[in-house]
Amino acid sequence: MVQNDSNELQAEVRELAEEIATYLRERPQVADTVEGIARWWIMRQRLQESERRVALAMEYLCDQGVVNARQLPDGELLYSARLSDASVNDAATVHPPAQGNNRNIDEE
Repeated sequence: MVQNDSNELQAEVRELAEEIATYLRERPQVADTVEGIARWWIMRQRLQESERRVALAMEYLCDQGVVNARQLPDGELLYSARLSDASVNDAATVHPPAQGNNRNIDEE
């Protein structure tokens, strides 16, 4: 039990160290305190990774017909639920993401 806790802590430390190293590779001129690193570097890294995962999830939901994507004038995509009850109910059924980019984009 204690060994498992120690292994988990070591894995978490290695993962965190990699996040910090990634941040430093992208911004070699930065310097900060432990508090600043925790508040700004780590949170920024996690936010960027979260945004990438959310974008992939939204693309997947478009492919599944659960949401629509509308391209705004600045190129950003605005997502909304499809109005069909069937597609929203089917969202609970997980299918592997399709290969390629088959988003349902409604352009104005």
